[in-house]
Amino acid sequence: MPRGEVRIIGGKWRSRKIEVPNTPGLRPTPDSVRETVFNWLQHDIAGAQCLDLFSGTGVMAFEALSRGAAKVFLVEQAKLACKHLFESAQKLQIDPSAYVIVPQDVVQWLQHYDKNKQNSLNPEFDLVFIDPPYHQDWLNKVLPLLFSCPGLLKPTSLIYIESEKMLASELLPEGAQIIKHKKAGMVHYFLVSKKS
Repeated sequence: MPRGEVRIIGGKWRSRKIEVPNTPGLRPTPDSVRETVFNWLQHDIAGAQCLDLFSGTGVMAFEALSRGAAKVFLVEQAKLACKHLFESAQKLQIDPSAYVIVPQDVVQWLQHYDKNKQNSLNPEFDLVFIDPPYHQDWLNKVLPLLFSCPGLLKPTSLIYIESEKMLASELLPEGAQIIKHKKAGMVHYFLVSKKS
């Protein structure tokens, strides 16, 4: 059963609502945080290829599409959440060519990513959203794979990260840097540039 709704803040689907499935560990990014993040990204979102890891409700990906992103890949392991992602995309009447829902573990997907394989040609991503379940050490597992995965990021890629604690600098490769950081309650959120 759904346990509430989140709304898209801006763009062509502004004020449209997305159901939140009752999936353990699922925490949709609050409206106020999303508004700040997409203000940060306002000059980078049009035409962007986006990757949403630990997609959950999909609200970050759907917000990006609403604001002009070209395509989103939504990677989510929980079956119920994936079902809701498909249903939300259909309710919003999103062109099926504008999104790919990947029902898979994020670490496994990153380990096997190849931009030239799979059913759909995999792009290099302009924007990546990472909002994993808290207190499970996901960033330590995911960030090294993300930055080392051949053909996944561009030199100009931006990565949004949400965490319950400050981001450890050793998780970022040489040259990558935190260019934005804010805290809302107990939530830290960051925008990381792949290069200085």
